[in-house]
Amino acid sequence: MTAATLAPVAAPVGELDLETRMAMADAAVIVRLDRAALAHAVNTAHLPDSPTLPHLPVDTQSAAEQNPVAALLHRARARILRDGWCRGAAHNSGGGMCLLEAIHVEARSHAEEGEARLLLRRALGGGDPIPEQNRRLTNTAHAAAILAAAADLATQRGL
Repeated sequence: MTAATLAPVAAPVGELDLETRMAMADAAVIVRLDRAALAHAVNTAHLPDSPTLPHLPVDTQSAAEQNPVAALLHRARARILRDGWCRGAAHNSGGGMCLLEAIHVEARSHAEEGEARLLLRRALGGGDPIPEQNRRLTNTAHAAAILAAAADLATQRGL
């Protein structure tokens, strides 16, 4: 073969501009995504439509076991709401109790009772002893709200 019989070689194609290269890359990605979507549809056609959630570990402890002091304060609040609240004594003849007595009656341990008393004092704003602050409360609803605030503090601290 001689040089005269060969077809002329085309000049090298100039470099493509950025827009053209981006359009070509975009088209290639779209084609690949379409193929992947089709393959996924074919490979999962036999599966049921409703997705199943994976088995997740469940914490078997109840909220009271996780936060025993918070549970104690909730029980004391429920007792105050059920049996009544009293201002000047630990308990009265009608069954009403002061805040400290309600905590004492509902406590399952001295440690829980001590933590609950500290949180109750914080919920009352600190300062004066709890019996003095108990005397300043206005009614049963006010006393129950203070116990609820102390329970919220216990929950925030994980107690």
